[in-house]
Amino acid sequence: MVDPKVVYEWLNKADEDFNFADANLSEGNNFYAQICFHFHQAAEKYLKAFIIAYDLEFEKIHNLINLLKICGKQESSLLSLLEECELLNPFYSVSLSQECRLTQITRITPNLSRGLFLLDI
Repeated sequence: MVDPKVVYEWLNKADEDFNFADANLSEGNNFYAQICFHFHQAAEKYLKAFIIAYDLEFEKIHNLINLLKICGKQESSLLSLLEECELLNPFYSVSLSQECRLTQITRITPNLSRGLFLLDI
């Protein structure tokens, strides 16, 4: 049986990451790689909350695409987020390596109709 408190903990942590990234973006901070890292973290935690809520096979991974595929087995409409997951996916591994310095992001464009952000790289 799923403990709702665990799901809410994941959702609250995801909200913190999302709100932190959104606040920095709204303030005009140009730390795009760091902002995208926190959007990645939020997406990862939202997906894991869904996985836990539906008692799906939980994996300790950070790959948004793989997590989305797990969620998609329960709710196929979530697979429409694949492009966004592909966009954010590199920001976990890249941010933890030297390659992070090579990533150039020039702008983040809000896509408010979907509640997502588009990057110009």
